[in-house]
Amino acid sequence: MARAKNIENFDCNSEPHQAALAILRARLGEMIDLQSAALDFTNIEGVHDMRVASRRLRSAMSDFEILFDDDDFRDLERSVKLTARKLGAVRDEDVAIDALEKIAAQADPEIAAGINGFIEARAVHRDAARLELTHAVTNKKLADLRDAFGEVAASYSSPSEIKSAPDESAIAKSDHANVETKDDAVGHDEGNKDATRNDDEFRQVGREVVNRRWRKLIKHAASLYRPLEPEPLHRLRIEAKRLRYALELFDACFDGKLNELSKEVAVMQSALGELHDLDVWVVTFGDVLIQAGKSAKAKKKPGTTAQPDTSQQAAALWLLDYFTKQRPKHYRVALEQWQQWQTDDFAARLTEAFGSPALSTPTPRTTVKKKAKQTKQAAKSTAKSKPTSRKAASSKTASGETTSPKKGASRKTAARRPSRTKRS
Repeated sequence: MARAKNIENFDCNSEPHQAALAILRARLGEMIDLQSAALDFTNIEGVHDMRVASRRLRSAMSDFEILFDDDDFRDLERSVKLTARKLGAVRDEDVAIDALEKIAAQADPEIAAGINGFIEARAVHRDAARLELTHAVTNKKLADLRDAFGEVAASYSSPSEIKSAPDESAIAKSDHANVETKDDAVGHDEGNKDATRNDDEFRQVGREVVNRRWRKLIKHAASLYRPLEPEPLHRLRIEAKRLRYALELFDACFDGKLNELSKEVAVMQSALGELHDLDVWVVTFGDVLIQAGKSAKAKKKPGTTAQPDTSQQAAALWLLDYFTKQRPKHYRVALEQWQQWQTDDFAARLTEAFGSPALSTPTPRTTVKKKAKQTKQAAKSTAKSKPTSRKAASSKTASGETTSPKKGASRKTAARRPSRTKRS
């Protein structure tokens, strides 16, 4: 599994919101920089790389929801999610076609002929998914993502930063130069540091995020003792992936002590991922055989002359057997990893890597969210006298009166719809 690019000269002692924004800016830039590779359909790895980058961005955004609890941030999350789905639709077909081609090359000619029929059907779906992806990652839509991120960043900036909120060209320059250009990569101004701030604040956010991810994984760990139930195992895989991304995300702030732990989680994630893929294949070809049986009964009615595709039925039965036999070895890897974690107390090793305070006593989520609201309210009150620095800071009625957006409403949509209820 590929690791994310490092954010050069990133300062873990930054104010938590600015540290988080620096990370999100880098992750967004990393995803956008892969646009050309993703749209080069001669190499399927381009889509894969951009999809992984979008997953890391989404995971980081989910981790930092405790800091950015507002409608604009959630709107940005939804936009990234839609892009990730388009990438995923193409990647799923790429993986399926690649796997079937390799299997067909080793199968008997009769079975290979049926498998090739499945490949052709998948190729049709992939062409449609590629067309949708092309429309989803245009230069304009990616620029819109940058703009949306810029608005969120501006709303959490310090007073001096609000005066010079980044425009599209500035954000684009930062996004594309987060590796080469040190100043852009840092994502904050050293001169604006609060001297009274506790430098462990952002690390404490990391402790809370990883603790929460670990607890969610534990919640679903019992699914390993129900190996024939695919959905709970799939949920466990997702939680393992999110824990791994969180460990990688905060590794730099804990002297690289989380790196080995993330590798262990990657083993669990990989095994459960293979298991999930096999479960999807089993369901897919099981459904093919069920549908073939129904079609065969329907074609026996008077007046029907078409014959069922026996080569594809034979191939589906052969593939069902093939994928079912592959499943146990991947399940054993996941189970053995879990047993190892129980033996060497993975939670205790997490606590040791994080140092003091212990992992079991993270910063309360409500406290972090309260601090996030205070930070944004301070920025908003400073910017109120200069509405040009924020979009939709106010709107004038026909009588000339100024009305402010409703509390809790998105800046862009306050005039068009009531505020949405915040998530608990």
